[in-house]
Amino acid sequence: MGADASKPALDGAGVATSSMTEEELRSRSISKMDSEMRKKYAQGAKYNFKVVVRGDSSTGKSTLLRRLRGGTFVPEYTPTPEIKTVHIQWTARSSPEDNIMLEVWDVVDKASKRSVSGSLTLAHKGETATGQHTFPLDATMVDVYQGCHAAIFLIDPSKKWTYEYVQRELALVPEHIPTCILVNFRDYPASKRLLRVEEIEADS
Repeated sequence: MGADASKPALDGAGVATSSMTEEELRSRSISKMDSEMRKKYAQGAKYNFKVVVRGDSSTGKSTLLRRLRGGTFVPEYTPTPEIKTVHIQWTARSSPEDNIMLEVWDVVDKASKRSVSGSLTLAHKGETATGQHTFPLDATMVDVYQGCHAAIFLIDPSKKWTYEYVQRELALVPEHIPTCILVNFRDYPASKRLLRVEEIEADS
């Protein structure tokens, strides 16, 4: 049998459209179209976060930045001469439509001064007076926590002083900034580990 022509037409919410005014029908149609357009062209929210990575020397800060950028592990150790920043596009599993940009700082506490001529072009090196120096960017010259949203502290479990460093520096982090202690070097055998995660958690 065919459809019963006597039954009124219903919208998606089960409301009889015949009882609506022309203005109500127009408003409902626009609302439905807006909803469909939002779903089709949704770009998500945009977020910018600054994260500082800190730790004593040789705790793996630069390696962490390299891995966050998708790079491979490099076994050779090269000291970072001054504060280095990288920008990383991040996707959160809970909201993949959001556009998240991380500005990650590899913080150097105290950089070694360097010759001025080392940072000049060849054309100007001859004009530099002997003995002059310039100071690279480090934590003594800039407030690394300004505009910061999170801080990560790295520990080498084979070196207890790297945890002592973290304990000292944590006291200097502004209270509103979330912090994370990362015990690095998971590949170390148990015989090489002088620090246990349980010990650090007990102190926290």
